[in-house]
Amino acid sequence: MRDLTPDDITAPPLDSGLHPTADGYAKIAAHWIDALEQHFGLDGTGIGSDRDTFTSIENLT
Repeated sequence: MRDLTPDDITAPPLDSGLHPTADGYAKIAAHWIDALEQHFGLDGTGIGSDRDTFTSIENLT
């Protein structure tokens, strides 16, 4: 869905005013990403702070 642009989301022939504009979709997306980052503990890179790290590599086969 990264290839989806606002041009791909067309308005209905008779816009009733119920559907968001491109700016509206951006605001909705911002709320979603904030909620997901908080819920999953993401650090803005898509990787959470609670992740495995190597402190030493021993007996790795």
